[in-house]
Amino acid sequence: MPIGTSQFLPPAAALAAALCLAVDANAQADANERQAQPTLIAEHSSIAPGSTVRIAVDFAINPGWHLYWPGRNDTGFEPQVEWELPEGWTIGDLHWPAPIRYVSPGDILDHIYEDRLTLIADLTAPADATDAVDIAAELSWLVCKDVCIPEDARVSIALPVSASSQPTQHAGAFAAAAARWPVVSDTAAFTTDWTGTTLRIAATGAAERIAFFPHVDAPGLDNAIDALATDGRLLTLDFTREFGPIRHVSGILEITRGNATSWVAFDVPGPDAPAAAPEGGTGATR
Repeated sequence: MPIGTSQFLPPAAALAAALCLAVDANAQADANERQAQPTLIAEHSSIAPGSTVRIAVDFAINPGWHLYWPGRNDTGFEPQVEWELPEGWTIGDLHWPAPIRYVSPGDILDHIYEDRLTLIADLTAPADATDAVDIAAELSWLVCKDVCIPEDARVSIALPVSASSQPTQHAGAFAAAAARWPVVSDTAAFTTDWTGTTLRIAATGAAERIAFFPHVDAPGLDNAIDALATDGRLLTLDFTREFGPIRHVSGILEITRGNATSWVAFDVPGPDAPAAAPEGGTGATR
């Protein structure tokens, strides 16, 4: 299948497509040459024993370069984060802000981040925490422009343990990233209707634009560049069973009303979803 047709390649094929780009494996950047510079930041100046604070891997991305969202892309893959935590400390999943659509020559569709990417996670201290703690993470990522360069880094932060805490200078970055988090279970924002393998998504009320960012397990879709975003309140998606049954469709729905844009978590059963189990019985897959 030609890469440029944006058919929404399955994950293994998407990775292969990424490697088909002009990836300069010999251009592994040192700290002064990176096109994306990460730091580890905290929203508050300290953490109390047994409490939770938000920390983030914060990437400053050079102009013209971009990082990838962990959803369905024709090329590229998202930053990888491996935490290093003291015993008894825990950390939650990363929160990914909504990305932007990016179409590169050859009709290649990706979902990316430009300028800045702030990945937030909830850090929890054990109840018996007493001393300042060092939190670290090993990072690796692919940053792309005309070529793609693999980069990596180790970042860390020293966080005092104290019942007294104040917002840090990074509080604005946390607020900006959180403002782009998809709202979960806001089904009042849209309606859906299936006809065969065609899904119609309608924004509730007036809307100037609607777009869909599919998760990595999204079904195959022809002409994704044109189909996944449209003016107006109705988006029509014609899926294909080329990669298997259409059991569900999930991702992020972007809705623009006037000067305001909102993002909604989207997950609906597909036409091949297992039938609901009758009371006292089991369901069967159609």
